[in-house]
Amino acid sequence: MTVRAIGGLAMLNVLLAGLGWAVLSAFRPETTRRELLRLAGVAYLLGVATLMVALTVLIVLGIPVNLLSTILVGVALCAASALSARRRHGRSAAPASIPAVSIWSGALLALLAVILEAVFRKGRLQGLIEFDGWDSWGPRTKALYHFGHLDPHFLAGLPGGSYPPGLPALLATGLHAIGSADVVTLHLEYWFLGAGFVAAVFGLLATRVRPLLLLPFVLTIFVLPDIRSRSVDMYGDLPLGFLVATAALLVALWLDERRTWQLPAASLLLAAAALTKREGVILAGCVVVAALAASSGRIRSAWPRLVAVFLAALGATLLWQIWLWAHALPGNGPSGGLHFLTDGRRGWDSLHVVTNNLFTFDLWLLSLTIAIAAVALCLLVRAWRLALYFGVLIVTLILGSTVILWSDPNLQLTDVNVVSRLVGTVTLTVVALTPLALQRAWDGGERYTTAAAPRRPVWQVGLAWTLVATGAIAYPTSLLADGGARFPKDADCIHAPSGEMGVLVVLGHPSSYGGAALLRTRAFSTGLGTVETVQDGCGKLRVSIAATSRANGEDLVRRARAAGLPANLEAVPSA
Repeated sequence: MTVRAIGGLAMLNVLLAGLGWAVLSAFRPETTRRELLRLAGVAYLLGVATLMVALTVLIVLGIPVNLLSTILVGVALCAASALSARRRHGRSAAPASIPAVSIWSGALLALLAVILEAVFRKGRLQGLIEFDGWDSWGPRTKALYHFGHLDPHFLAGLPGGSYPPGLPALLATGLHAIGSADVVTLHLEYWFLGAGFVAAVFGLLATRVRPLLLLPFVLTIFVLPDIRSRSVDMYGDLPLGFLVATAALLVALWLDERRTWQLPAASLLLAAAALTKREGVILAGCVVVAALAASSGRIRSAWPRLVAVFLAALGATLLWQIWLWAHALPGNGPSGGLHFLTDGRRGWDSLHVVTNNLFTFDLWLLSLTIAIAAVALCLLVRAWRLALYFGVLIVTLILGSTVILWSDPNLQLTDVNVVSRLVGTVTLTVVALTPLALQRAWDGGERYTTAAAPRRPVWQVGLAWTLVATGAIAYPTSLLADGGARFPKDADCIHAPSGEMGVLVVLGHPSSYGGAALLRTRAFSTGLGTVETVQDGCGKLRVSIAATSRANGEDLVRRARAAGLPANLEAVPSA
């Protein structure tokens, strides 16, 4: 991990936001600069979704996914989006302005900044953990980074090998931006995704919900114990949840406002969700079913558009399914087909486990309880459409999660980690929608309209933004107080041997598998012994030969150098 690596990843995400802004402008050409600033999180997630879909198409077509092809695709998509927006003649952009923030809102924003900084710190130091991160997501990401394609034989022996390639393709692009297979720095990509989701929820609801009602729920996202514990783990569950929850919020707004851009944006996000994990298409179906139920009074005008939203997710799933069929790989459906439906006992147990998990305070606090109360309050004030959509959505997401757990006998119902990762999407969705429902109930069923901001004394505005700035610089200030952030250097992964501890004859620390293969070939030709290639923990590889003793190691070093190979003695790294 280096400053340059973090900077490269940050630049990638800035470019993704730019791509998303172009796509959003194509969907919503009347967007002003002020609105673009407010919808920056939505634009960023649209950029992520667009790239995931585009790179999946390249993989299916057999086109190498590398830095050049990614740049060309991004430029082409930006140009097409800009042309579409220009042809639709959007309004002239209004200048952006600094909003008047109350002292209480400033304090909450400062707390949000501190929370995001804490997640950033975790991501900066997070190593690749075991299970799916080590066995599935990491290997597929590295395969796309090193080779530009996914080999069917490689996927056949990989746990979760049939999972869609959207997220690994995005992460592989992140490695290109970093400049090496640095999976430590890569965890920061999950921080960017999480921060983008927070910004998307805030931006979509900022003009629809009072700040003092909205901000506590935005803060809750990374305060939820289970989300906090795996906020930057290299899994697909949280990115899936971010995409589905944002799409569900957009659909909720469309049911009420009927803005033309909201459904296309939701369609793109759900297509990307379907390319993140195979259960994405089921969760997309849950969102659409809830929307169909809430729009039953206008079937002819609403239902065809909502069905088109689901078809976007289904089409993305079929795109990858065709590739799997073409390479004789197992599909994304249940391994035993629909035979799981005959096991009613497991179905009931799955429903019980999912529901019980969602009401566990130590995992999700009171998020679902508050959401149910919000639905009930909407019913009391006769906000029928939002109440019906939100209530049916909660039910369908729970049932959808139950079916996912029920259909896979390899998933242990007693594994809290597996169940929590599965139902995280349900929680993220209810957290995103609850403030909208509570605001509607507070206003007696009427739509909230932002009143003209009251004139505040200069000292109050100054104090509010001072609080925000203080929260924003809290983490950098603490780093400076400790002497600055420390980044591992190449020398940190080279340990000189001492005493009788185990020794290795290290032929080099190449930065690529190609360079390591050349060293191995040369070493084999000299007959020095068994050559091993492993990651050295500093973003490079260590090509080495195990020595039986210090004297044996010194002898191997002399022989290697005589054969023209660079060789040095190093201590065997501790586990």
